[in-house]
Amino acid sequence: MSHNVGEWLEQLGLGEYSESFAKNRIKFEHLPYLGEDDLIELGVEAMGDRKSLSHAIAALVEKRAEPSETTSLGIRSTSMRTADAERRQLTVMFCDLVDSTALSQQLDPEDLHEVMRRYQDTVAGLVARFEGHVAKFLGDGVLAFFGWPRAYEDQAERAVRAGMAVTKAVKSLESVSGQALTARVGVATGKVVIGDIVGETTTEKDAVVGETPNLAARVLNVALPGQVVTDAFTHKLIGGALDFEALGARRLKGFEKPVATWRVVGEPAAETRFKSAHSGTLSPFVGRKHELDLLNRAWQLSREGTSQVVLISGEPGIGKSRLLEAMREEFDGTDYARITISCSPHHTTSPFYPLIVHLEHVLRFAREDGANGKLAKLEGALRGLNLPLIEVIPLLASLLSIPLPDDRYPPTRLAPQQQKLQTMKAIVVWLLDEASKRPVILAWEDLHWADPSTLELLAFQLEKSTNAPILNILTFRPEFKPHWPSRRCMRPIVLDRLKRTEVENLINLQTGGDQLPQEMVEHIVGKTDGVPLFVEELTKAMLEASFVQKRNGRFELKGQLSDTAVPATLQDSLMARLDQSPKLRMIAQFGAVLGREFDYEMLLAVSSIEDEELQLELARLVGAGLLQQRGKPPHAKYEFKHALVRDTAYASLLKAKRRRLHALSAEVIETMRPEIADKRPETLAYHLLEAGKHDASIKFWIKAGEKAIARSSNVEAIAHFNIGLKLVPAIDHPTRKMEVELELQSKLAVPLTFSKGWTAPEVRRAYQRARKLCDRLGRTEDLFPILRGYWNYRLSRGEHRHALNLAEKLGSLAKQEGNAQRRALGHRVLGTSLFFVGQSKEAAKHLQAGIEIDDALCERQRREEVAIHGDSAGVICRLYSAWNLWLSGFPDSAIHMAEEGLSFSQGLSVSHCVGWALSFKAVILNHRREFAASLSASEAAVTHARKHGLAAWLAFGGMCRGRALCGLGEYEEGLDQLRTGLKKWHETGAGLGDTQWLAFLSASCIDACHFDSAWAAMEEAKAIRSSNQERFFLAELERLKGILHLESGDAASAELQFQKAIDRAHAQHAKSLELRAATSLALLWRDQNCESRARSLLAPICSWFSEGFETPDFLDANALLKQ
Repeated sequence: MSHNVGEWLEQLGLGEYSESFAKNRIKFEHLPYLGEDDLIELGVEAMGDRKSLSHAIAALVEKRAEPSETTSLGIRSTSMRTADAERRQLTVMFCDLVDSTALSQQLDPEDLHEVMRRYQDTVAGLVARFEGHVAKFLGDGVLAFFGWPRAYEDQAERAVRAGMAVTKAVKSLESVSGQALTARVGVATGKVVIGDIVGETTTEKDAVVGETPNLAARVLNVALPGQVVTDAFTHKLIGGALDFEALGARRLKGFEKPVATWRVVGEPAAETRFKSAHSGTLSPFVGRKHELDLLNRAWQLSREGTSQVVLISGEPGIGKSRLLEAMREEFDGTDYARITISCSPHHTTSPFYPLIVHLEHVLRFAREDGANGKLAKLEGALRGLNLPLIEVIPLLASLLSIPLPDDRYPPTRLAPQQQKLQTMKAIVVWLLDEASKRPVILAWEDLHWADPSTLELLAFQLEKSTNAPILNILTFRPEFKPHWPSRRCMRPIVLDRLKRTEVENLINLQTGGDQLPQEMVEHIVGKTDGVPLFVEELTKAMLEASFVQKRNGRFELKGQLSDTAVPATLQDSLMARLDQSPKLRMIAQFGAVLGREFDYEMLLAVSSIEDEELQLELARLVGAGLLQQRGKPPHAKYEFKHALVRDTAYASLLKAKRRRLHALSAEVIETMRPEIADKRPETLAYHLLEAGKHDASIKFWIKAGEKAIARSSNVEAIAHFNIGLKLVPAIDHPTRKMEVELELQSKLAVPLTFSKGWTAPEVRRAYQRARKLCDRLGRTEDLFPILRGYWNYRLSRGEHRHALNLAEKLGSLAKQEGNAQRRALGHRVLGTSLFFVGQSKEAAKHLQAGIEIDDALCERQRREEVAIHGDSAGVICRLYSAWNLWLSGFPDSAIHMAEEGLSFSQGLSVSHCVGWALSFKAVILNHRREFAASLSASEAAVTHARKHGLAAWLAFGGMCRGRALCGLGEYEEGLDQLRTGLKKWHETGAGLGDTQWLAFLSASCIDACHFDSAWAAMEEAKAIRSSNQERFFLAELERLKGILHLESGDAASAELQFQKAIDRAHAQHAKSLELRAATSLALLWRDQNCESRARSLLAPICSWFSEGFETPDFLDANALLKQ
């Protein structure tokens, strides 16, 4: 083949364009990059010539798109020919010539051959007009595909429109004997595998595998002569863009269940494509306040007599038409004329098509109207306007294809260009007449599909109506470039993606307010990139999925989110973006295998495409808005602009090809890019998994989980370990299988604890399974972290007797092993358990020992400790020491120790430990009654917990915030926060510290004079303390009960409770609680005129304190002592 462009054009019979190609310096290597727009710019105006060139260029690309059989690694790779089979959503059209058997009996074979030739040519021509592909001629039948080799966002509609055109066109054909011909059409849409099937001895081109062709053939049998019938899914995809009649469910041969079928009736009555597609209830409108305000300002200016032009641009699905509808809803009730010129993707070369459709809608043309009826309606509409009807009627009748009677209107004798100009003038005068009566909103929708004549009319109208009360709103996609000069009255609006909060709001509206699991929300947010259409369709698809069930007003996830496919309603639109050329699609598929993000060097190594060519193709993908690029090759990084585009490209690959490409990607990483395996082990793990190498994959999922824990990325760590667990059954050796599962279960429990709380059922299951495996394997050396995790579970549920027994066993194990980290943790667990059962002195010894051992460790050992056990002995011992110090009567030392613990946690940069420290600081400040400082600390704790998904600390911090607000007199908000926090605390399964939280609630209710609520909290605390052995805060509960007795006038019972509180606090060495109880009793005695007795009670306890003299508790006691 010649590589000279001129010679190539001559061979195609298109030599007339040689000069234009030469003038624009088009070389042979540039040909694969020429699109439809480029050909138009080169002067190829005839559609037939453009199709011939596009077909010839595609053939060139197909030949060039065969990379060498080996990659740069010397690894054999599969040839990536464009004819390779791939997975697609395809719309299949079957056309059948009715009564062809009878025709064959009536006609001579040669005459029949001519009839069939004309019939097939007619069908093929109409299929091509709507961008379809004739796959086969099957005698009197024609099989056509829409969506392959190139997808279109409206391919289902194109197939049906082609079918409508076929049935109409075939009626005009006749046999040699003059007999009229009739066709019928069946259309179905679904997933298929399509491409060449190459066997050892045979090759079948354009073969399609799947039930869709069979369904189209069966649906065809439902159609009567002249009808087009579709399956339900095709009807769903087209929506209201065409009118349908339901034919009901039919029993079709080869299909187990009845199949719903629909007959196409014709064009819809709706004014615009958007209204047709949304013939039911409009989707919810979210956000866009700024854009609505801009439209409102433009409307006000236009109503004052200065025409305004608002240009709304944005990618498909971003909400351009929905914004217009929202504006119209806002203006509902206002007196204005509403005109919409809506462009169509099927009529980009039909002059004035959107204007004609609009006029037919305004004039209310009906199917049954004849020429006279239509003319009468046109005359009626124009009568009364300041227009010479004798001149204007012929112009508009010609535009609307209405034949005129010769005796009423003279024929138009204008030159075509002059007639076009006069027609545009008449339209503009008609518009200005309407604007003289009332303001006009004139919307020009989807200008990226506008024909040249419509754009010419638009420019003419803008120029002639500058002083009319008209608001022009122009909507278009980013690839459209306005052809008119900028004016002061023009206001651009570029629609951005929705913010996360807006996406969540839209999801909530889609579910009718019923709650989705957070991981589903995260999945939808992550996959849809803030595009409203994507959000709506993915949410609908997930709600219809079998793995999502609704129960008690909430949706529950019963399967894996990885099972979620790209919504079928978006498949065509997304695939159309990838199908700009076979080579582009192929490179996008390579990139999709690497992930949503990939780097140039990896793609170069995997694709086996030459460096220069790959850079050119990637630049085209970036220019087409499919990829975003950072940096320059060879160090460039790329990201699919939309996650769903990446998913669509990936899903189009056959599963076998995916596996080969993933295996190749894994080999490239291991041999050429080991730093990826080190820094991002989940990337290598993913490729090994998808390549089917499960055993090898587990190792890197474990490594990925460990790295995620080190970064406090708990959700990611859980996901990595869970994937590893799913792969364990693939291990053949029984002992190794148990060893690997033991490792995974032990490691999984740590991030589960961080993110879901110590008492989550998932945490319990992980530790129980790990302990069982440990026993089976006889691995005593692995028992400590498992028992420690189970201790945490028991403690957090408030099961203190069980927790103390486990703590003692852990202490004994740590001593036996002699491991410093474990000895520190042994003291940490014993100190904590002893604290909660009220043994503060013993607790202090163990906590201090834990601090001293941990301080001797190096940073690496501390980080290992966190990764394995979930916390740091040095941090947690300090935090419990701070709590214990306040309880023991050292409030200043307590806050200093809490600050030290916070500083240590921040040094480790472990989010869970930081959340722990912030929360403990807040609780100690509450105990010190420094409520303003506590409010600040608790808000910091809540913010941190929310940011890092720490459910337990979110509840803990919330309760501290509620107590602080009540202490500051904000009772309504504070009590609500306290109760909400306690509810969330219990929802995590926690019961730890309930005596303290209920004391906080009771004290706050007393301060707010809600005494019934305070008593209720007391009763709840009484029930808890009898079951969980928690003793550290009982003295405060008894003191508060005394205050409640006093408020009810029962001084004797109050005195008894205060004395019980003093005795309990004294026995537990809880000096701070003893001081409070003594102060309360002293106040009672003072009020009973027993001042001497009150001073005798207070003096010893006040003299005991060596610090905390400025705390409110001590100041209250001291002031009473001095009275």
